[in-house]
Amino acid sequence: MTLTVNDTAPATLAYDSNSASYTISKSIAANHATVTGGHANLRYRLQSGSLPSGLALDSLTGDLSGIPTALGTSTPTIRVSNTGGFADRALTLTVNDTAPATLTYDSNSASYTINKGITANHATVTGGHANLAISPAVGQPAFGYGSGLLDGFSLRHTHGAGDFESDDPCK
Repeated sequence: MTLTVNDTAPATLAYDSNSASYTISKSIAANHATVTGGHANLRYRLQSGSLPSGLALDSLTGDLSGIPTALGTSTPTIRVSNTGGFADRALTLTVNDTAPATLTYDSNSASYTINKGITANHATVTGGHANLAISPAVGQPAFGYGSGLLDGFSLRHTHGAGDFESDDPCK
């Protein structure tokens, strides 16, 4: 006769943040696992999906840690189990780019002359650089597509300090 005694199965698995947002290239605070039900001989594993690149699952504690290295959203399912059974938890983990810290131009204090073209005024961004978008307000100078370059229009007249119109607002 063989007698098998199983552990009490884990009933639920949760994380400090089941839907977490992280910043690329910045170490994350450990996302701790919490189990209800059985607590003996627990092991954690990735049941399906994948973790964001650079993050790891601790097989003994279930904690997620690391430094994310790629942008995007991952939807892994983590399983905690022992000889009595298992519990799963689906997660949504998003890795965002760093926010831009500053935006400056070659000439931050530019003066322009009516009916004279201007030379390119190149943008410099510090901080995050992925997926930048610049949207000037109506009546403001136009930016080059994808480059953030202020360029190529001539002024017809001024209405006051900082107000001007462009002959070609699409440039």
